[in-house]
Amino acid sequence: KLKKLFQSRIIEAKDSNGISEYDRLKWTWTFFFGYAFWKRTNFKLEEHFREYDLKNDLSLPSPCWEKDLEHVLGSLIISKWDARRSPWEILVVQNYFTACESSGYDDSVSTEIIVRASHLLMDGRNWGLILRRWFDVQAPFPRFTLKSSGESWYQQFLMWLQLPSDFIEMSMRSRIKNQPGAELPFPPRLVVSIGKAISLKRIHDIKSGFGVSHAAVIQSIVIGALESFLERANIPVPEEMTSAYVVPMPTQHKSVTGNHFLITIIPWRIKSPSLVDRLMDMDGKLNEIRESVAPIGLHCMYWLLSFIPIKLRSVLMAGTFRAVSLTESNFPVLQLISKDSGIVIKDMFFLVSPVPGT
Repeated sequence: KLKKLFQSRIIEAKDSNGISEYDRLKWTWTFFFGYAFWKRTNFKLEEHFREYDLKNDLSLPSPCWEKDLEHVLGSLIISKWDARRSPWEILVVQNYFTACESSGYDDSVSTEIIVRASHLLMDGRNWGLILRRWFDVQAPFPRFTLKSSGESWYQQFLMWLQLPSDFIEMSMRSRIKNQPGAELPFPPRLVVSIGKAISLKRIHDIKSGFGVSHAAVIQSIVIGALESFLERANIPVPEEMTSAYVVPMPTQHKSVTGNHFLITIIPWRIKSPSLVDRLMDMDGKLNEIRESVAPIGLHCMYWLLSFIPIKLRSVLMAGTFRAVSLTESNFPVLQLISKDSGIVIKDMFFLVSPVPGT
């Protein structure tokens, strides 16, 4: 049933001109003189959408529990692709058991759906749109704006004058490896899952009570959870850690594939004397970023890097972001029932490959 829905709603989807919207899912790339070029594959859906069939270190038992899945996720996300196929796959795990206390459902037996894909095909937002269409659910994305709209031509001119200083400041934060956070002894394939649901009403009440943004409340939760995790793992908690903060650009999503986002580099203070201090600190930092034009400079840098051979580009990106300890983004978290298929979405989370340049 899941495969039929994916076939009809995604693979066969066409735009108003009768052109396949997700034709990119049938393409891969080939390399020539250090550059990558797209090429069409002999596409067969059953090669991409199948029962979980990976072996050896990536094998899963049946029934499968959350801890079994967590054991393979770190390796799965960096597993190599078959060069003959488009770099994406949907793996279905039957008899998957979740923790009842975190899911909120009496019946804990589920079907786990693993969507694994190369970031080069499309960004996480577009994959989120696929999931919305596939399961026919409403799942609004968090909205984040950088620079205020509606500025005069004079203000826009001043913004471009501000670009060099903002970009240099951000570049120093990403390149200078002077933070303990960059040296934390994380195992290379560590996977951490924070599973408890957080009430949207509680987030809204905190926002209204302290006069901060929704993003500040959520970021305070993330940083607080990170500090707690480090303490429980007996890892020294650094004063701050630098994050690559991904900001989607929904107005630029002219297609349902591809990558449309900006990245800004933010040093977050990890240690705070109180929860309120942390909340206000997060709100102040996010307000600074909203007024910064540095992400535009980083976007231009990515465009220039696209003219450089891939291996050299990977080396340059690894050096550029050597002080970055975290990658953060935001996606919808769902607990919804599909309108026409009766499928209950209990939980959703995204993983991003930690390898720079991929």
